Amino acid sequence: DHVVVGEVVSQRSFWNEAHDTIYTDFTVAVEVAEKGTKVDSVTVRLMGGTVGDTHLSISGNASLAEGERVLLVLREQGDFCTLVGMSQGKWNVRQVDGIDVVHRGPAPKGKDLFPARQPKPLSELLKQLRGAPVTSEQPEVTP
Repeated sequence: DHVVVGEVVSQRSFWNEAHDTIYTDFTVAVEVAEKGTKVDSVTVRLMGGTVGDTHLSISGNASLAEGERVLLVLREQGDFCTLVGMSQGKWNVRQVDGIDVVHRGPAPKGKDLFPARQPKPLSELLKQLRGAPVTSEQPEVTP
């Protein structure tokens, strides 16, 4: 429903009504709304979090942190959104040599054995998400 680039600006963890699952709502200030309705911010709900002394961690779920810049692929669920494909719906965004690049997981250090985790220009990923052909004119990015 939505593809956005933005910064995580806040988070709030809470118990569901049955008091058997913890959820965390993250507010993301939207810089670019690549797909979906143009909005200033979006609430992303993930299962898991910490309330008091109780922590719930979900294997395969993405992690979001305040101050982090991200590209998110989201499914709308009323007044909040969820990530498509759990951690597959999240890319980290950072600048390398003045170019916005995306990668999965922690910032790569040196050559990663998994090409999908190597940084690529954000513009290239956005073209791929639009279904446009990607040319070799993209600048090469070194981690």
